Amino acid sequence: MTRNVALMLAVFSGTSWSQRAGAQDTFDTASIKLTVPPGVGEARRGGCVGGPGSNDPAMIRCDGVELRYLIELAYHAKSRVTGVQPPYLRFDVIAKVPPGAMQEQVSRMWQNLLADRFNLAVHRETKEMPAYLLVVAKGGLKAKEVADPPDDDSSEPLAPLSRIKRDKDGFPVVPPGRQLTYNKGDTSYLIASNYSMERFASLLETLLAIDSAAWRPVVDATHLSGRYDFRVTWEAGVNGLSHAPDLSALERHVGLKLEQKQTQIEFLVVDHARSSPTEN
Repeated sequence: MTRNVALMLAVFSGTSWSQRAGAQDTFDTASIKLTVPPGVGEARRGGCVGGPGSNDPAMIRCDGVELRYLIELAYHAKSRVTGVQPPYLRFDVIAKVPPGAMQEQVSRMWQNLLADRFNLAVHRETKEMPAYLLVVAKGGLKAKEVADPPDDDSSEPLAPLSRIKRDKDGFPVVPPGRQLTYNKGDTSYLIASNYSMERFASLLETLLAIDSAAWRPVVDATHLSGRYDFRVTWEAGVNGLSHAPDLSALERHVGLKLEQKQTQIEFLVVDHARSSPTEN
């Protein structure tokens, strides 16, 4: 599923709201279950595929996604979500889309589903704060640009790491629009396929938040509009649980760096949400 969700929100800053379902704005069926944690040596999977505009318009499948990710999907990908706890819970979602539904309708379906299952209520705020700007490093971009990027993400499920095909360099071959992170020995790996710079910045923001108590937004400032394949490796650390690449590895492997700067950031603030959904 593409992350370019066009949505007009009739809200005022500081006003809390929750979306309630209308018959035309709900999925035909939807299942939300806690993700089974990956085994030792297996990749952590994450992301959604399918839906309008994809090669599987009638079904949306999400593997290992946080509630934060689903809220961003429902209310616009550029919004930062704050107030979601606990951040370590992940969910698998299967949603059946009514025939002929458009992307904007699906956004409202997500809003209604989250309001129904998580009792979600949110409002918007904008404030100035420290952020990371994702920029091209002095040595130039090293990530491989996708010559003929597909219009939509693949609906192909991401297989367990042990069964994923490898390229000539031994890296897992990930379907377009999918990403995975995993540890092998004392090395961590981040693979992302057919990602825009904006989407890669969002991915880095999520991964950095897992490893740090001091969350900081990551804003794309590369001014690059293409799609790219990213492959980054770095030392996993003494506990073997490093989720985000260190800054030197980011520059060394893909030619990008993060610069700290004060900037205006829009937030989608969660006023209320259950940590786990109600029964399917």
